[in-house]
Amino acid sequence: EIKVDELSPKSIDLVEYKIPSEIKSLQVLVREAELQKTEIGKSLSKQAYLPDLTLRYRGYQGNDMTSKSEELMVGMTLPFLFIWQPRAEVSEMSAKVIAAEAELKKVQIEASLILENSNKKLSSQYQQILTYRDKIIPRAFKRLKLINDLSARTAESLDSRQMIAADFFEASLREIDLRKKKKKTFS
Repeated sequence: EIKVDELSPKSIDLVEYKIPSEIKSLQVLVREAELQKTEIGKSLSKQAYLPDLTLRYRGYQGNDMTSKSEELMVGMTLPFLFIWQPRAEVSEMSAKVIAAEAELKKVQIEASLILENSNKKLSSQYQQILTYRDKIIPRAFKRLKLINDLSARTAESLDSRQMIAADFFEASLREIDLRKKKKKTFS
């Protein structure tokens, strides 16, 4: 015999989960780092327009055969002789920066769409669980209790009793499946 009172739905606290929009995906972080790298490369290529200054000091302590010596060298590299080379490098790096910005924007849009879809899926699953918990399972429980309270006089009432009990268990299992899906979606 089915003990209906043990099957009554318990009050279960549900929390509606939502993934915060501040969370950045790994792809967005990678694209931001790539953009920063290309901007640094562009800045370095702009510095090729400036002359390079070098200063070198070398001292020699000497030995029995040679005397002590010191030398100081100053050097300067002027880029104006090959002015087209830095200009080409700057143009190339500017194009890479624009491409990296576009790629970052694309990945940000994709990440926000994935986040939005995940939040919609979580919300839908939450609503389904509430529907099962608040409407479907209590109705099935009431039907089961009603049939259980009636005496089993005929084979037909026994069949309907078993069918209603099966409906109740099926609704309970469906709610459990929805909770598992919600938990899996959130993790």
